[in-house]
Amino acid sequence: MGRKPLSDTSDENTESMELVAQSVEAKAARKQEINARFLEEGESYNLTVCLEKARMYQDQMASGMLGLGAQLLLLKANEEHGNFIAAVEELGLAPRSAQYAMSAALKFGKTQTSAFLEMGKEKIRVLTVLDDDAAQDLVNGEEVDGLGDLDDVAKMTVRELKKAVRELRNERAKIQEEHEKKLEAVEKVVGQKESKISELEMELAGRQPPTKEQLAQTALDGLKAPIMRELAAANEALRSCRQIVAQAQKIEGVNVDQLTAFSEQCNDLFQLLDDSYQDFCQDMEYIRPTKQEA
Repeated sequence: MGRKPLSDTSDENTESMELVAQSVEAKAARKQEINARFLEEGESYNLTVCLEKARMYQDQMASGMLGLGAQLLLLKANEEHGNFIAAVEELGLAPRSAQYAMSAALKFGKTQTSAFLEMGKEKIRVLTVLDDDAAQDLVNGEEVDGLGDLDDVAKMTVRELKKAVRELRNERAKIQEEHEKKLEAVEKVVGQKESKISELEMELAGRQPPTKEQLAQTALDGLKAPIMRELAAANEALRSCRQIVAQAQKIEGVNVDQLTAFSEQCNDLFQLLDDSYQDFCQDMEYIRPTKQEA
């Protein structure tokens, strides 16, 4: 049987499946991370419980902001995007306020020091723009250049804190820019040396340039890692899908008709996956050099 030509549709299908697999894998990993970090021991995610706790934390001050952020992160990780937006609206939160609360929870976790809790929500909002290292230093009771420690921050007015944070960020941005310039200069020097070494190696080899076969093998070797990485990601995505199927079968009260409908709803995408897999197998079986056009 002759090899069928690859179509543009097949390429688009393959790319779509890769994007779907990557998206599912990333979302599952993020959900697991957020649940592990913010759910209480032995507690399972529940939309109603999250909303109730979020309302409770809204009534508190600094500690409430961290708690509110934690519940919002749980909502965002476990709900579809539309449901998350609806939950934020139900809580009467502006999107920017919700983002501040989530950033505060991620950066400061369950910080309970008196200096931190007494500084108020406005100062915490200002501190959320700090990079992770500076935020962690403050949580650990260490001093941050230009800010001091939490006690020093507590003594500042909101305006003073904003100015200090702005100056700190500008200084760190300047340092980062200088570091990148130095790194670029070093890489340039290293590249020049590697080029010179390559030239000398060719001279030592009798001034013979590499053959087409040697160049082709080098290029082929460079493709091994990417294809193995993509196949591993696809395998992991399928493993995650099987876990989801197992979870569906364990839902209390679910019946055969519901599970059959659930399966049929996925048939189109599954068929797309099967077609892409068959095309890939055929490509690998009949892999041959492509004739170069004149």
